[in-house]
Amino acid sequence: MEKGKIKIDYEKDENQITITADADGLRYLADICLRIVGKDTPAGHFHLMEKIGNLEKGSIDTVIKYTEKI
Repeated sequence: MEKGKIKIDYEKDENQITITADADGLRYLADICLRIVGKDTPAGHFHLMEKIGNLEKGSIDTVIKYTEKI
């Protein structure tokens, strides 16, 4: 699957995270979520990081994690 373009920013003054993505980037995020759903194990998470090439420059590293309990 094409990863597209994804940028994740944190706006401290607003205490807000903004995820900006093109169409392929949003599909990639949806695919990640579908792949980890139901995996309440170490396999139930995914790293988004500029240094591994799945986030645009200037993004903040992010982990998407599945859990049954919050």
